[in-house]
Parts: sequence; C-alpha cells; structure tokens
Amino acid sequence: MKFWALIPSRYGSTRFPAKPLALIKGVPLLQRVVEQVQRAQGLEGIIVATDHSEIQALCQKIKVKVVMTDSELASGTDRIFQAALKSQEKIQDEDVVINIQGDEPLMPPQWIENICSYFREHPEAQILTLAHPLAQEELENLNSVKVVLDSQDKALYFSRFPIPHSRVREGNPICLKHIGIYAYRFKSLEKFCKTPVCDLEKAESLEQLRALYVGLSIHVMKVKEAIQGVDVPEDIKKVEALLG
Repeated sequence: MKFWALIPSRYGSTRFPAKPLALIKGVPLLQRVVEQVQRAQGLEGIIVATDHSEIQALCQKIKVKVVMTDSELASGTDRIFQAALKSQEKIQDEDVVINIQGDEPLMPPQWIENICSYFREHPEAQILTLAHPLAQEELENLNSVKVVLDSQDKALYFSRFPIPHSRVREGNPICLKHIGIYAYRFKSLEKFCKTPVCDLEKAESLEQLRALYVGLSIHVMKVKEAIQGVDVPEDIKKVEALLG
C-alpha cells in the first residue's frame, strides 16, 4: 500500500479567478500548498492536477509532478481521478489517494501523516475524511457542512442543515463540522467517480452523499479545529496574518 497526494488546482474559480497563482507574501498559493504537503512523511509521490498552462508552468518551476486534465470536469474529485489515470505512476487498487485541496496553504503535514497511519491501522477503510466540533452559532449556517457519526466514527449522513433535527436546541451540537479533505482507496475512488450523480447529492449539493448512496463507508477522523483556507481574495490577508 502506497500513499499519493493529489492536488486539484483549477484556474477558473468564479469567486477568485486565477486563485492558485495568487501571491501570499510573495509566494504563489499553490506553491505554499505543495511545500506543506512535501513536509509530510510517508508519501510515495505528489501530483498536481490542473487545467491551465500557467499552473503547469509553476509546477514545472517548483519541480512537482503535474498532469493536465479537462477543464469541464464536475469536481476536484473527478480531476484527481483523471490525473491518477493519466499519470505515469502505477497507482494500485489498494493504494491510498489523498485529495489535498489546492487552496489550503496552512495544511498541517501532521494531518497527512495521521491519514496514512489511519489506513495502515484500518485496512477495511475505503474513504476517510476529517471533521471538528461545531460551534452552536454555526449550526444554522448552510455553508457549514455537518456530519453525524455512528459508534465506529463512520459517517451516517452529511447535510448543510442542522442534523439531527431536534425541536429543542439545548447543549452542544451532536453533529460535527466537516472538513473537505478526503483520502480514498484507489478502487473506491474509481467506483465513486464512475457512479452517476444521485438524487441525494443533488438535493444537498454534497458529492460525498454519492459515496454513501452506493454503499461506500466514509470513516471520519476528528481534529480539534479547522484551518484558514483561501476561498475569496479577502482570505489572503487572513493567511498572511497567521503566517506572521
């Protein structure tokens, strides 16, 4: 079993065009993501999956493998799957592909190492994602994706709405806040990407529900808190402040 980090990096973001090339203290966002991933131990390789020549040129400059993918792919998950198929690497069914978001310049290398350890300790795991405690004030926020777990820390359901539903709002939320970092056995990634979009996924606009719909289990690793990502241009200053 080998571990591969794949970083989807799309040029045309609606809210932040050319985001991967945006400078954070003089260093392109994507380069900062790659450098964080390179600090993690245990990876067989790192591949950037992109659809744009400028991002490809940056990857060549910083000497990280890059694969060109179609611009019209539906999601970052589809992008990393296509990149895995097109790459020269021989990724096996039991290998683990870690989908590292291309807008997470503060990604802790320890998270990646913990993901690798989890799959070594849980050979039955098909998909792994992350979550952290949800603050009460975020419970009604539809931009905060919630997840409820079973006794084995596997996802029962994801939703943008408060779950489980309760007529009384007392105490801390039962659900956790989902962090959109995934790791897949390659055979599970293939099954997911070859499955058509399902009604659950359409209803919530959450692609992970497709995995649950087809019977793939999603294990959830808990972390203390989220990290500051870059969704909009204003987030650049927030990250720079955290970098000091």
